[in-house]
Order: sequence, then structure tokens, then C-alpha cells
Amino acid sequence: MNKLVLAAQQVQSVLDGAGIAFCFIGEFALRYRVLLLKTADEIGIDATLSALPFEAEIIARSTSFEFAPGVILRTCSAEDLLVMKIFAGRPIDWRDVEMILRRYGRGGLDLTAVEARVMPLLEAKDERSSWNEYLRLLETLPMSR
Repeated sequence: MNKLVLAAQQVQSVLDGAGIAFCFIGEFALRYRVLLLKTADEIGIDATLSALPFEAEIIARSTSFEFAPGVILRTCSAEDLLVMKIFAGRPIDWRDVEMILRRYGRGGLDLTAVEARVMPLLEAKDERSSWNEYLRLLETLPMSR
């Protein structure tokens, strides 16, 4: 079993027990309300905490995913992860955007929802280049999948 997944399961148990709304999101943590955790083994885990309406919506759309038998974690949707990665815009995020797009393809994602969610965020930070990079990556995908 992946040590990160096991650590995340432990964190989820604690947060659930405390009644804290959250979902696991990856490395979006550097800029926004995210719980940055490390286990005794130095395994990092990022979890978003609901503070802004956008974050509350991500949590509301989150679903449970079984990583291994008996190890179920609440995670954000692929579309929400894509939005957060586009908005963060670091080189590692663009690699993740490409992997998400290739994994799900055009037919496996609600691209209209991605645009509706990411555009207000990009406009708020006056960032058009991230949208253009996303469109460039999207163009590399086959039309259907």
C-alpha cells in the first residue's frame, strides 16, 4: 500500500471526527487555504479547508474514491483539480494538466465547467497566459475519447 494514501486515510479520519469539511487536492497548497501536513515519515499531504465559496463548491463536488480495498478517500473532481492546476500555473502544474487531459480526454471531462470555474479565477489575478497554455494543451488531444 502507498504510504501517502495510508497517511491521507489517517488524516481523513481525524478531520471527519472533528467535523471539518475538506477534500484532498494535491499541491495547490502554496497559495490558498490548504492544510499542509507531514507525517512522522515526512510524507506531505495537502487538504483544502472550506473558507471561500469556490472552495466550498469543490468540497461539495468531491467524491469518495477507493485507492485500495478498504482505503477510501474523499477527493476533488478531475475538473476541479484541472482548474486548480491551471490557476496555480507552475511547471509541475502544467505537467499535471497534461496528464489529466490525456487520462480523461475531451469526452471524459466537463470542459464547459472547467472554463466556467477557472476564468473568474484567472481574471481576478489578471492572468490570460494560463488560459492560453490550457487551450494549447487541449488542442493536442484527439477530438473524442
